[in-house]
Amino acid sequence: QRYALLASLADAEQIDAVLTGHTLDDQAETVLLHLLRGSGLDGLVGMLPDVILRFDALSVRVVRPLLEMRRADTEAYCAAFSLPYITDPTNAETRYTRNWVRQEIVPHLRERFHAVIPALGRVAAVSRDDVALLDMLAAEALVRCTEGRDGEDVVSLSQDAFAAEPPAIRRRIVRVLVEHFAGRMPRASHVDEILRGISHGTRGVKRDGVAFAPVYRHLIVGNTADVWRVVRDAVIQRHPLHRFVTPVMLEDRFTFAQGAGDGVSYALHVIPAFSLGSHRDTLAAGSVLLTLPPGQSLALRNRAPGDRVRPPHRNGSQLLQDYLSEQRIPAALRNEVPVLTCGGDIAWVLGYDVMQPYAVSGAATHIGLLSTL
Repeated sequence: QRYALLASLADAEQIDAVLTGHTLDDQAETVLLHLLRGSGLDGLVGMLPDVILRFDALSVRVVRPLLEMRRADTEAYCAAFSLPYITDPTNAETRYTRNWVRQEIVPHLRERFHAVIPALGRVAAVSRDDVALLDMLAAEALVRCTEGRDGEDVVSLSQDAFAAEPPAIRRRIVRVLVEHFAGRMPRASHVDEILRGISHGTRGVKRDGVAFAPVYRHLIVGNTADVWRVVRDAVIQRHPLHRFVTPVMLEDRFTFAQGAGDGVSYALHVIPAFSLGSHRDTLAAGSVLLTLPPGQSLALRNRAPGDRVRPPHRNGSQLLQDYLSEQRIPAALRNEVPVLTCGGDIAWVLGYDVMQPYAVSGAATHIGLLSTL
């Protein structure tokens, strides 16, 4: 709140920079606080001697020229030159964590480590150099991982390229993206939560108003509504939506059409296997072959609760939702992938595998040729 007020005053008065009186003692307390909170290497940097702080549409340059001086030196200077200063009365209240560290923890540390304040100051200085290098490497890595942008709203990363980066770089990429889209630095715990979320499964994760959504080996990042739009478009490109679809029998052809009338439909030709040769042109168009037992009803629908499938090269069955997860289809969009059923059993997940026992074999008597009209 204080810095935000200083930013508004600096803007109103056209001031180039705000100088603060932070000392090396303040720096040591900050480093110690960040260490206790588990903020990682970035926390060990403490306060920067020269930094731009942003608050919504405002920003302010903060310079700390006394950061290498001790508090006792500044107090002695004020006393020697009779300079008045004000001490905040709340500084005496140890219910505030910084005051507790200053009045109770640091004195105990100084009893054993006399130079604890300069030592923590050196930690901040060394960490600052390390962080600068990591930031540069992370910026280069972000360029390598970025596959495209949807204007300024969404960034698309290669999941494989992102996963190949070292953990320290992945953490920084996440932090940079959250800061870009949310306008503020995320907490270290939030960054770790995001990394866990995008490393396990396909559900994605949302934090600080920024969404990270995996879809088809891409990682879509941006404000939540924009990410949802891009992810949905990516799924629709691969799988036209099929809500409330019903089959219509036309002699030896079933036509499955989208109920909303968006112009997408599928044709299924059921023919004897021995006459397959006359349909080579259809095969060349990219149709999918299935073994379809005669006398079974066919239907094209979305998934239903409890659906199970028997993927090829797998012993036994598994839940359809688990299969779709393995195909890296986002959880919110798995209902949009249509399935073809034969006698109530899932024979094919459109765009993916033909299930057992519907794969074509030498013993097949009927073949289904499915193609988009």
